[in-house]
Amino acid sequence: MQAEASLNPEIYFRYLSGKNPDAKSVELYRAAIKHHKIEFSKKENRLHNLSLRFPFLIPFIDGGLALTQPLSLYRKNIYIILCILETCPEYFPLLSSSYDKKSSAGFFKTFLHGIRAAFTGLFGVILVKLI
Repeated sequence: MQAEASLNPEIYFRYLSGKNPDAKSVELYRAAIKHHKIEFSKKENRLHNLSLRFPFLIPFIDGGLALTQPLSLYRKNIYIILCILETCPEYFPLLSSSYDKKSSAGFFKTFLHGIRAAFTGLFGVILVKLI
């Protein structure tokens, strides 16, 4: 099994929320990793190590894997952290889109996020294929 300490959940928490995790979230993460027996393949391990060295590449790796290997353990690791964030009330505004529904700017923000996600995914496919 992948060494729990080497998974460094902090970089993925920052990727999803922009904040460092609290002690309870890290404890929940370690329990989930142990329960799901996350063990990266050689390629996923290379991608994880690249994420540790260059955290700004995580959106591209995640986007590329979403298009090429959506069920990869690398992404499962990110889903586990997303599930933990969803259980924390302080992250509700971050994960909810309801705050923009009354604004006409909400549609344009969503459209721009979609365009950005498409380019991130396409660049990520190239990056994932090269690694």
